Amino acid sequence: DAFRRYIAAWAFKSPQPADFFRSMMTNSGQDLDWFWRGWFNETGVLDQSVDGVSHAGTTVEITFRNRRELVMPVLYRVTYADGPSATRKLPVEAGFASDRAAARFETSHGKVNRVEIDPEKFFPDVNRGNNKWRRWF
Repeated sequence: DAFRRYIAAWAFKSPQPADFFRSMMTNSGQDLDWFWRGWFNETGVLDQSVDGVSHAGTTVEITFRNRRELVMPVLYRVTYADGPSATRKLPVEAGFASDRAAARFETSHGKVNRVEIDPEKFFPDVNRGNNKWRRWF
């Protein structure tokens, strides 16, 4: 929708990059400065990792780390010991204050056996080797 509105507003005109950025932010209703800065104005790379998983009763805490300069939301899949899996998202704002972020949630599925960041490989992570955590029995 935001892109369609941009096209309608700027068709047959001479927009500058700032016009595109402003239009996308206005029409999406989101502050995308973090995205434009990292992905268009700088030369950093993305490397997200799973640093650890802990359990306290029915509460699970997964710690993630942003190892390089770019930030993105953390899309991750959690697989439980009793079989099911769930795809979850940690918003990009969680990584603004620090290079580490934690996701805490309640579950009735027991222990987490596996966590994988970006299992569908949507993002250009430079080191997928640190995107997985597995509980070894």
